Amino acid sequence: MGSSPIPGTNQSQVQWRPYVEFLQNVLIFFYIAVAGFLVYLVLSQEPKQGAGDMFGGSTDLFSTRGVTGGLYRITVVLGILFVVLAFSFRFFPR
Repeated sequence: MGSSPIPGTNQSQVQWRPYVEFLQNVLIFFYIAVAGFLVYLVLSQEPKQGAGDMFGGSTDLFSTRGVTGGLYRITVVLGILFVVLAFSFRFFPR
């Protein structure tokens, strides 16, 4: 077995290290982009009108239509992607 330049690792771990670091940097960039776009979408949505909505008087949470409904769906998908990316960082070494 050959000696590794990094103590506590073997040669195969050192061989993959640049690829893992590159993938980690790409995921961090993608994570920041998703976070920024998520903030933009949340701020660009118009609030629902009516006092009944404030106290849960809405008949259906998913009954949005038109452009607002599309923005709502994209926001939900980006929110889920944001959480998945946040949990994926635990698999990378520091």
